[in-house]
Amino acid sequence: MGFKATISAFWEIEKEPVRLGSLCIFISNLQCYAKLSGLCVGQLALIGSNAEISNLTGIKELKKDLLLRQDLEGHWLGILFDALELDCICTYESSEDFFSKHQQQILFPNLEICKAANITGSPYNTTRITSLLHKEYGEAPHLDLKQNKPSFGNKFTVCVHLKNASQGDTESNANFSTWKEFISLKAPLDIQFLLIGSDTVPEDIKSLPNVISLHDEGLSIVDQLTCIQQSSAFMGMVSGPANVAILSQVPYIIFKHPLHHAEVMQKEIGDADHYDFAKQNQHIVRKHETPELLSLFLDRVYK
Repeated sequence: MGFKATISAFWEIEKEPVRLGSLCIFISNLQCYAKLSGLCVGQLALIGSNAEISNLTGIKELKKDLLLRQDLEGHWLGILFDALELDCICTYESSEDFFSKHQQQILFPNLEICKAANITGSPYNTTRITSLLHKEYGEAPHLDLKQNKPSFGNKFTVCVHLKNASQGDTESNANFSTWKEFISLKAPLDIQFLLIGSDTVPEDIKSLPNVISLHDEGLSIVDQLTCIQQSSAFMGMVSGPANVAILSQVPYIIFKHPLHHAEVMQKEIGDADHYDFAKQNQHIVRKHETPELLSLFLDRVYK
């Protein structure tokens, strides 16, 4: 029995910091590319200075050029091990060092796919490769975290991420009064809302009888992301967890402040309210959320 040829994947931290949302896009694109190519992922390399990798991983003293599963125990970066079936993650201090040792290998991302997807900047935090694989090969994104899937039975379950960033990109933070009005007064009482993430959410929302905070329940971020994939619908703000919904078959409505990354969004989806690989009832809304918009979406998908 022969062995499959392998892909050497890499992430240049200098070009794009590794964040949860962009990492999910990267994993999904890599999984789709490997499937279409009939290959498997042989290795993943993080390329960056010791300071950059230490800042990313939280490991103060890097003692080797490998990161093992136990090194990232409890860190969201650890989703790479199961999703890509890796034993370790390699680290390189420079792109030159990495490329000099992998000249003859199949790389991802590579110049060919970046050119076909019309990517001139960073190939990491973009859905252009996702769109290309869907348009040219009919391959829908299928982020597979390779985790045990929760079962919600017959309960209509909506995962909600109410972004509440204290610094950085705060434009698309949730309007909590709107969400409280929607969940407490507009939504059917038999719908279960699961709060995703560790963002600070007011107690008057978390204490509602049909709301559960998965973070407060002690679920890891990986388990929470898996809940999104198994839910009846996703609602919330543009964020890392929202990207998991975007890369799934789950109906969603995701809000983004109209001026937040406006140029980037124009390049990604133009004037549309959805990605070109989106399914029915999967929408990106570049408006402020209102109880009426939230109710309209829920009316369409609630069964």
